[in-house]
Amino acid sequence: MKKAIVFVKNSAFELIMAFVNVAFLASMFIRYTRLQEKVIFSAVFVLWIIAGIRHRKRRAFDLKGKCLILDDVDNIKFVKKWQETRKKGPWGYCLKDGAAICGSILFLILSLLAFLLVFNFVGWVEESPANMFQFIGFTYILATVISVIIYRIAWPKKERRFNRLTDPLNHESSLKTLHEPD
Repeated sequence: MKKAIVFVKNSAFELIMAFVNVAFLASMFIRYTRLQEKVIFSAVFVLWIIAGIRHRKRRAFDLKGKCLILDDVDNIKFVKKWQETRKKGPWGYCLKDGAAICGSILFLILSLLAFLLVFNFVGWVEESPANMFQFIGFTYILATVISVIIYRIAWPKKERRFNRLTDPLNHESSLKTLHEPD
């Protein structure tokens, strides 16, 4: 019995999170009122944010014993990933990571925004298949171009960060000293 009480005490937040997630999944199959749905969705959203913060704090506490901070771990991950990514070159990076991956995500976001913000958007798309294909083509090309530009701008910044983290003689990362006037 004591073990059960200690378990509940140590993992109370995780248990609450599990119950709220079950309620969230059940909301897909059970008919709730609008207010109940809003309360469940809000609770899930807030608890997911709290869970992320708790996970980050727990991770920081675990790293303290190794004399590391979260930034150190993030920098190590970045260097490992960027060593592989930079082999593709700037345009390979822009086309694969920018156009294909980020472009697809941006396409979905732009489509959702159009659906929510443009008056009678669904009616316009349903008018003819040409409208639908025109919207898909225009939105995907726009998202791809924006993503390639963003990733092309990000390339030099990531290269500088990589050089700063890997090159001990890098002059950009050295501390600036005050120069006396001549």
